[in-house]
Amino acid sequence: MFYDVAMNFVIGTILMVAGAIMIWIPNRIFTGILIASIVFLCVNGVVLIIRFVKNKMNKDFFFSILSFVFMFFLMNFRYLPQWILRVNFGGYCILCGFACFVQLVINQINHIKRNFFNFVFSFIYIFFGFYLLLNPDFHTDLLMRAFGIYFMILGMRYFGDGYEGINPLTKYKWKRKVRITLPAFLCAFVPDAALTSVNRYLEDGKPEDLNTYKKDEVVRLKVIVHVGPKGFQKVGHICFAYDDIVYSYGNYDSDSFHLNQTIGDGIFFTVPLEKYIPNMISAENNSIFEYGVYTTSKQNALI
Repeated sequence: MFYDVAMNFVIGTILMVAGAIMIWIPNRIFTGILIASIVFLCVNGVVLIIRFVKNKMNKDFFFSILSFVFMFFLMNFRYLPQWILRVNFGGYCILCGFACFVQLVINQINHIKRNFFNFVFSFIYIFFGFYLLLNPDFHTDLLMRAFGIYFMILGMRYFGDGYEGINPLTKYKWKRKVRITLPAFLCAFVPDAALTSVNRYLEDGKPEDLNTYKKDEVVRLKVIVHVGPKGFQKVGHICFAYDDIVYSYGNYDSDSFHLNQTIGDGIFFTVPLEKYIPNMISAENNSIFEYGVYTTSKQNALI
């Protein structure tokens, strides 16, 4: 508990300081990132060359040459990193806007009200994305300052989470409505990164140095995260179980799949846990992360 609270404050402080610096001296920060990228590419190229000499793998030689070529471009064409930053962020904004628009259409089809914010965000994302893509004179300083503001807001969120950990009786009603998160493309890869880390740990053959905590209380509420090896399975899916009955909602109807399974009819079902887990492992080839949540008798009654 103390570690989690402390990490919230540490991460919050780092984000706040980084955001303030990016707002204050954006040009120097961009130059620093550029220099760090050049150094990284140089070191990476040398390491790959050494690895190629030892292992004689052609891919190491190819990627080392690629690193040096990209380093050369960064050193001699300053517009290139600005172009990469502008185009990538613009493309990301358009994708976010398109996702908001698709959600808006789905809500309209299902007669769900309160679509105003989806419309506003889709318009802002798409407008800003095309503005970045079509305006070559966009100043990088402005984009760095925008990142700085975002980092500071994200840092405040971590401070809030840390403060709530110290004062568990404090209630933040606004947090249920407003939630500043990491960019969606980063969050999407968190489950797969966790699975890769576990697999790498097991493949290394290291002894299992795990902390075991035992309680006499029965865990009635469980949160289940399953992650697959390919495609959208890598993003993962979350469901929960209560008294060994799984409650799951997702895009399960194969006849309604659209846009490479990103859109489909939402299906809700319940199933006994002892049948759900084997099916997820054998039929869908998923790995399971299960988290037990201890609940009080009052919380059980509310559930």
